[in-house]
Amino acid sequence: MSTIKPNQAYSIECLHFDSEPAGRTLTVTGSEPGDPVLCDVNYHNKNQQFFLSPVKKSTGYNFTPVHPKSNIFVGLFTPGARVISTPDQKQEFFLRKTHPIYPNVYQIFVEVGNEEYAFQAEETSVRPGYPREITLQPSNPTNKCQMWRFVPVN
Repeated sequence: MSTIKPNQAYSIECLHFDSEPAGRTLTVTGSEPGDPVLCDVNYHNKNQQFFLSPVKKSTGYNFTPVHPKSNIFVGLFTPGARVISTPDQKQEFFLRKTHPIYPNVYQIFVEVGNEEYAFQAEETSVRPGYPREITLQPSNPTNKCQMWRFVPVN
């Protein structure tokens, strides 16, 4: 999957997030090359801001909440990216390629305390003009599947 470009705006919608209704959106706005990209998140009619910063020696990005008390999970899954979710839980998501033949299949490792949970992530709906969809299939059946849709904004 392609890496987000600093001057390209995206809308990221979480289709399923635990038992909460879908509809969270993240808009990544353009900035000067090399500067962090400021993200505005609309969550239950409350705007939250995230900084999207490049990860060194990687094609991925880190999401860092501007407000420390924010409990919103927002992530962009790109190869080599480390995504930190809620500050309270301090979860870290690591995305790694798992198959040398299928470039759209990844594995995500979620570290919670001393435990590690693995997710299988596969990018689907890659036809031109269609949004990119990534489905996270947890290896633990008790965890719920999450799907993220990546939609470029013109």
